[in-house]
Amino acid sequence: MRRLPVIIGLALAVFVRPAAEAQSADPFQWSRANPIGQTVANRPRPELDPLGIRAGSFRFYPSLTVETEYEDNVFRSERDRVGDLAITAAPRMTLKSDWNNHALEITADAALRRQVTESSLDRNDFGIEAKGRLDIRRDASISSSASLRRRHESLTSPDAGGANSPVQYDTAAVGLVGDKRFGRFSARAELAGERLDYRDSVRALTGAPINQDDRDRSVGRAALRGGYEISRQSEAYVRAEANVSDYRSKVDDGGFARSSSGVDLRAGAKLDLAGRAVADVYIGYRGQYYDDDGARRLNTDRVEALALGADVTANVTRLTTVNAGLRRDIFETTLPGSPGGVRTQADFGVDHELLRNLLLTGSVAGRVFQFEGADRDDYGLLVQFGAAYRMNRHLTLEGALEHETYSSTGGAAGADSASNRIMLRLKTDP
Repeated sequence: MRRLPVIIGLALAVFVRPAAEAQSADPFQWSRANPIGQTVANRPRPELDPLGIRAGSFRFYPSLTVETEYEDNVFRSERDRVGDLAITAAPRMTLKSDWNNHALEITADAALRRQVTESSLDRNDFGIEAKGRLDIRRDASISSSASLRRRHESLTSPDAGGANSPVQYDTAAVGLVGDKRFGRFSARAELAGERLDYRDSVRALTGAPINQDDRDRSVGRAALRGGYEISRQSEAYVRAEANVSDYRSKVDDGGFARSSSGVDLRAGAKLDLAGRAVADVYIGYRGQYYDDDGARRLNTDRVEALALGADVTANVTRLTTVNAGLRRDIFETTLPGSPGGVRTQADFGVDHELLRNLLLTGSVAGRVFQFEGADRDDYGLLVQFGAAYRMNRHLTLEGALEHETYSSTGGAAGADSASNRIMLRLKTDP
């Protein structure tokens, strides 16, 4: 696997902001609609928002969240369901600059999870990220980002190979962005790179080791974006991205060469709808092209799709926000015989401010994975209800109920599963 220039990227992170659009290393994790603008959930509440700790020209925001969760099917099994209780401690520390120009933000976080009974599901996620911005002039800036993280995959991921616990992986990512405005026109150039390193696991049924090293890879992306300001709150844009995915193992354990290159072309608009709603919609083409000659004989040397996306946020009243999203894209997988496929997800959510310090939430999301080169389609459904009670600046109590189902069809189908979760969280902000 070719090494990414991590050290150079960390040096660039002296002036940072999030770079190219982030993509999860695990496409089978749930993603949510992106709220646009100010909503009931994110609007400022000066009497309740943490003040942070002044540190010269910076502010320091430490926090600790402790969560208790009960799930009735922790192994996401089709039968022989096992329930268990888990406790998670999640410390987080953020240092933000308080400057008139430029910006710098550094965040370190962790999620340390322990099961009461099923210790094979214990896990430690953690990471550190730097991001910020260098303002060259009023209409031009340069920004970059750098992060090191350890994360885990969902047990329902077909890439896990039947592991008895979530597969953990390490990422090192860097990014660089340049922004420039020309009156109503805007231009952006993006560069991003990521290295993924998967940790070996153990097969659930036999206890045999599973080699995850053939999933290790480096990914590079470059993109150009141009926009035109239609009005103060509306913009039309086009974006073109090229990517390269280079696997450390030329051929994986299944005899498939998974290194590839791809393109992401889209045209869209960000729209202000009568001051009550905002939308970001796009249409485009997404294609990924694979190296393996054997895949060409199977007609799986490429995955192509009409890409669609829409995020809509509507403040239907002063106390209620509705979020809706639709995304159609392609995904990559290491499922034997398949390089990837087409993923479609739709979600809908409502946030309601019952009291100034009491927020109620509800959402439903559904998704479909259509695999190329393998007789398999997967379906997922996630329903959530929650409440957040902000007792004061320093304490927030949250509760949530979730129901998730996962089903798989076809000759290469995986296991079906359903699970219910109840969670209680206490967040402290000193």
